[in-house]
Amino acid sequence: MLTFELDASHECLTIHGSPEGLASLAEALQRLVASTPDGRANHDHLMTPEWGGTGLTADPQGSGPVIHHVQLYCWNTHGRR
Repeated sequence: MLTFELDASHECLTIHGSPEGLASLAEALQRLVASTPDGRANHDHLMTPEWGGTGLTADPQGSGPVIHHVQLYCWNTHGRR
């Protein structure tokens, strides 16, 4: 289980996850870092099955609306001028 939700004010993102879901998020972030060459940017998507993707679940765990699509970006531009 891995769910991203907004609070009622839409100012706070909460991440709810089982141990497996949080490990999957960590693995996705590590893959993104490893696959982003120097001087470049890269991205990946996590989506609920309702949105035709994988990586996220749509069952709310808190009181806020569920986010169905999360984009992860890695900016490896530390060597750029």
